[in-house]
Amino acid sequence: MSPLTNSHCSYSRHYYTHIKINIKKIINNLIIFRNTFNLRWKMGILIRGVEFMQMFAVIKRKKTNHMFKAKLIENQNYYKFRTKQVLLMLLLSIPIYLLVMYYQSPTWVTILLLVFYISAIIIMAINQKHINSALGNKLIEIDVDEIRIKSKKGIEEETIKLNEVERIILKEEYSMPQKTIIEVGQEITGNIKQNYLILHQDSKKRQLDFEIDSYYMINQLNNLIESWIMKGYNIERMSKN
Repeated sequence: MSPLTNSHCSYSRHYYTHIKINIKKIINNLIIFRNTFNLRWKMGILIRGVEFMQMFAVIKRKKTNHMFKAKLIENQNYYKFRTKQVLLMLLLSIPIYLLVMYYQSPTWVTILLLVFYISAIIIMAINQKHINSALGNKLIEIDVDEIRIKSKKGIEEETIKLNEVERIILKEEYSMPQKTIIEVGQEITGNIKQNYLILHQDSKKRQLDFEIDSYYMINQLNNLIESWIMKGYNIERMSKN
């Protein structure tokens, strides 16, 4: 065999050996990439699973931790002033109706109706101040375990542990007052709708009246009552307004 042939064969063997080594490197890199990808994919699933469980726990906690908030009525005269405000609003509509229906009435009649209208507005403004004063500046917060009385600024002034209360008397139904014409009529005739709960503790009775301002809070309170029943609190219902 000639030197040229030997040289060519040696080169071919070296070339194919080099290609074989490169192919092995490529295969090894692919295996490493696959393993890395599988590890990252598994870690990604694990992380997403942990995040989902955390999110589920937060949602469940929010769902079960019901909270009721309302304005605490500090003076029972609040209901008297509230009824008076309804009457004033009805009286206020009289001069408006007469002015619209009898716009060609004599000047002195128009002036008299306007004076009546302005007087009613002034009396309503004064009565609203009485309402705000009777309502007070305190808030009531209720959850599954306790009742908190807070100032308007959110400073906690009193805490009542429900597991230390002997008996809780609740209304049969809680609702917002004056939401229908029938309820307005009942308010005028003295059948005033009130929202409250009564606590019996250490042989003493205490009534907490509050003003509900949304259907959401009514739902929160109803959910809390269900939780109290499940916890075994001594609950009584009464149908009085």
